[in-house]
Amino acid sequence: MLHLLLLLSTSQVFVSWLPLFLAINFNVTFLLFAEYNHSRPSGSRPWTVCSRQGSSVLSCCARLDSSTSFPAGIGCW
Repeated sequence: MLHLLLLLSTSQVFVSWLPLFLAINFNVTFLLFAEYNHSRPSGSRPWTVCSRQGSSVLSCCARLDSSTSFPAGIGCW
């Protein structure tokens, strides 16, 4: 896999596909986390706050429950 990335990094293909690849990863992460939240029993369900720009998720902050508050930047990716 690393060899493939190194090979692609030397070509224009990697540069042109990188934004799409990152956008897909952000969206998949958000969807998986949202599904995880949805499948938990209510009362112990964590929740997320995600900032978006268009169809891309810029960052998500996870909280254990509605009474837990992280300082800015903690629990965010």
